[in-house]
Amino acid sequence: MSPDTDSPAPGQGGVEWVYSSTSSEQLVERYDIWSSSYEAEMEDNYGWPDPRMTATVVRKHVPLGGRILDAGVGTGLVGQLLSEVGYTDLTGL
Repeated sequence: MSPDTDSPAPGQGGVEWVYSSTSSEQLVERYDIWSSSYEAEMEDNYGWPDPRMTATVVRKHVPLGGRILDAGVGTGLVGQLLSEVGYTDLTGL
């Protein structure tokens, strides 16, 4: 990994850091690094409620025994939230 991909600059969030990547390889490396703090940063800095909202909608419309395909799983938070409430047939891509 090159030195300029280790972490965002002071005061720079992950979004800006990832989107300032200059190559596909650097973009992949940065997403891998950012994934450990992605959900917290998105919620803290941007009020990002998507994983919880998605889990709420699924719970409303899919019975516990239902099969769920999470296409574009990202870091897997939606699947984790669904697993915590009892869904067991989860597949992520």
